[in-house]
Amino acid sequence: EHPSRRDRANFLIFASLDSDGLSGKWEQLWARKVAEAEFEVCCIPYFAYGVALGDIVRTAPALGKTYVVAGVAVNAGRRVLRLWLKGAIPDGRARLAEAIERDALLAEWRTENLVAIDLPVGELPAALEAVVGDASALGMQVEWGK
Repeated sequence: EHPSRRDRANFLIFASLDSDGLSGKWEQLWARKVAEAEFEVCCIPYFAYGVALGDIVRTAPALGKTYVVAGVAVNAGRRVLRLWLKGAIPDGRARLAEAIERDALLAEWRTENLVAIDLPVGELPAALEAVVGDASALGMQVEWGK
């Protein structure tokens, strides 16, 4: 509902989740059109792998949709950290919220239990690294989308 770069977005494109284990499912991505079939991703993907905020993606028609991500044309040097908080203890949620706020990280919440965080390639900020390191004890599941 609130993509990180909504002010730049002027298009919606799709990512097929077939190869990500979600056969027949799609993720809608907010984007900015930069060429006829190329778009800058203006949101942090929750489910699609290999795509991050700021990447320029190539699209092609597929499965009845006109603009479907076919690959990354320009890598923005970003990555996506996803956390599933369904079993998180209150302290874990608080530590995560503090880490996001402390380092002014771009984060998008799909539900109260799923957050995607935009990060540059490289080291994690210390507070977030501590949360990720303690994720299991805090009742969280962590994965990298890119």
